[in-house]
Amino acid sequence: MSRLQKHLLLTTVVVSLLLAWPAWRRLQIVRAIHAASADREPFTVQQHTLVTGPHAPSGVILEVRTTAVRGDGARVDVNREPRKRWIQRDLAFSAGLRQTVYDDVKAVSTTQLSTDEYQRQLLMTADPNSDCVNSVTGKQLDLRPSRVEGHEIRAGIPVVKVLNGSGILVWQAPSLACLALEHFIDWDPAHPGTNTSALKVDSVTQAEPDPSLFAVPADYQEMLPAQARALHLRFGGVPEDHVQTLVAQMSKTDTFYSTHRPAGK
Repeated sequence: MSRLQKHLLLTTVVVSLLLAWPAWRRLQIVRAIHAASADREPFTVQQHTLVTGPHAPSGVILEVRTTAVRGDGARVDVNREPRKRWIQRDLAFSAGLRQTVYDDVKAVSTTQLSTDEYQRQLLMTADPNSDCVNSVTGKQLDLRPSRVEGHEIRAGIPVVKVLNGSGILVWQAPSLACLALEHFIDWDPAHPGTNTSALKVDSVTQAEPDPSLFAVPADYQEMLPAQARALHLRFGGVPEDHVQTLVAQMSKTDTFYSTHRPAGK
């Protein structure tokens, strides 16, 4: 998004807020919108998830992740599952445009958030100045109390070590939009280390990301989320009864998709 487009979006949203919100809430929202719209330092983070269990005591790589943020605030989260050959990308652009892309089956689902929905989402942005535990409005992000355990370095990046309300250790990077660079979950505390999941950071590149991460090829087919998800699951060899069960749970997602189509689509 160009600087002019950002300015026009910010102006439109702020004017609507002047008529609809009390002064203290207007100030919070304006600050959140300004923070989300401003140019920021771009980055690309590469990670993997390692799981251990009875059949894999030394660990197995379950998924490989790429998270990239452009200078204009657009973000992509890429999840690859090597065993099933799955590749899913979730794209979020700074004007509320959202896309879920399944590269393995050349399918995409595109939605557009309303101004009000986009504002509410911005209000849940983590505040780096709070060690990433509060939103930009000052409210705690986790429903249960989180505790800052210390400050460390991961892949050359300063991080905050947080024990969240679910008992999960998370290492978040304030300078990278509070992205969780690593986490650790012990599913069987009675037998430590025997059944775990650990997100590990492999590299951090602080530069504009590869443009191809944000591109959707012209031959990809736009379709309902449930339809795209079903193709994706079948591609990975998921049994058909499981596919149907999961698809049946996506009726609300399909309804949201149908009511949030971008203009001209």
